[in-house]
Amino acid sequence: MLCDSSQASRSRIPQRIAVLVLAAAFAHFGRAAESVPQELSAQEEQAAFQRAEATGLTIYKHDHAAAVATDALGALGILKSDKHLRGWITEEQGEGILVTFISGDANEAPQALYRVSVSKEGEVTGPPQELKVPQALTAFESGAAAARLFAAKYSFQPCAERYNTVVLPADSSTSPNWVVYLIPGTQDALRIPLGGAHRLELDATAEHLVSERGFTRSCLVLGDPKGNAKQRPAMLVATHLLDSVPTEIHVYWNLSVGIPLDILTPPNGTVWNISKGHISLVRRGAAK
Repeated sequence: MLCDSSQASRSRIPQRIAVLVLAAAFAHFGRAAESVPQELSAQEEQAAFQRAEATGLTIYKHDHAAAVATDALGALGILKSDKHLRGWITEEQGEGILVTFISGDANEAPQALYRVSVSKEGEVTGPPQELKVPQALTAFESGAAAARLFAAKYSFQPCAERYNTVVLPADSSTSPNWVVYLIPGTQDALRIPLGGAHRLELDATAEHLVSERGFTRSCLVLGDPKGNAKQRPAMLVATHLLDSVPTEIHVYWNLSVGIPLDILTPPNGTVWNISKGHISLVRRGAAK
């Protein structure tokens, strides 16, 4: 089953701001030196957070496009009535994103059933296009569907009951690989699952795993489950132990929930702020 949680099932965080700063404990930097990421050079650091910004924005755009397209089909009752649906794939077209809903299971090749166009502003541009006769997928769509199927079968320790899956072509001119992001879903406006995301890189056939990484060592959740659901934090604070700069997942969550994040990174507890998808240095930690 390829379907993820849709925008309709994700609680939208209310826009009224309350001053609430929640911090995860800043610990474990005392581990062995070899387990702590070392500080990057200024050039490497700049390149790393620029990649994080660009990739985080791309993940968000594709995830959001799939969510609003799913909502559009759900509003027409298609999600419940069409039992052939097995998920969707996204593809950049011009400045927008085309979301294609597909059929298929272990015994048949996937086919295109519906297409929904989403503008660069993240809005559905017209009614969903129903393909009266299911269409064979393009080469790109077939690769993306195969990558999505691989990810659906991938075994890892989950941090949520449901995961959202974003499939992208690898950002490489030397190999037409696929990258799949597995991101925990949330239905609670005050609980943001910052932990538990994974990145898979697959080969061009989407049948073999090239590399994998998790973005946290635990199922870190930010937010206050006892807070007022009509209010949202002005900022959230967390530590990140696996990289010396924030990652694309931090940028994704900042864009997704619209709440600024302060991220503390090793090796010296440097503080970074992420706001509107942009990373900036707040305070550089002193070497110990």
